[in-house]
Amino acid sequence: MSAILAECISKLQLENVPNLAPKAAQYFDQIGQRLSRSKTTALALCRQSIAVQLACESLSVPFNEAAACSLSSVSLSDFRVCVKEARTSLGLVKHITLEELDVQYGPPPEIIEYSRRLLDEFRHTLGATMPAAVSRSMNWDDSVYIV
Repeated sequence: MSAILAECISKLQLENVPNLAPKAAQYFDQIGQRLSRSKTTALALCRQSIAVQLACESLSVPFNEAAACSLSSVSLSDFRVCVKEARTSLGLVKHITLEELDVQYGPPPEIIEYSRRLLDEFRHTLGATMPAAVSRSMNWDDSVYIV
């Protein structure tokens, strides 16, 4: 792992997060390879912060975007543009959790619990209709199915 990336993780106070450093290093390298000809000049300044953010998202760890912008010396809007460009080029899709929807829209409390039960029922029904080999190969812990 590069010293720049290690320093970024340390300054964002994430050095104690298990598996974060290797995941961030992986994203750091991929961003360097895939976005080497990017037209976004801010990307060079915030590449390490973006790598850490993507690693945090993949590990479901909270990330302080404002601190990352300050560390990278770019504006919040430029940082978000670069993150979006990195996600797109790496084929990453950020999945929204029920808790995030709850915070954003503020539905009645019973709606979130009902949604969780509905998704659990969906998993059970879908798993029961699949052939056994396919059902065993399903990764229900994948972020697509986590609520």
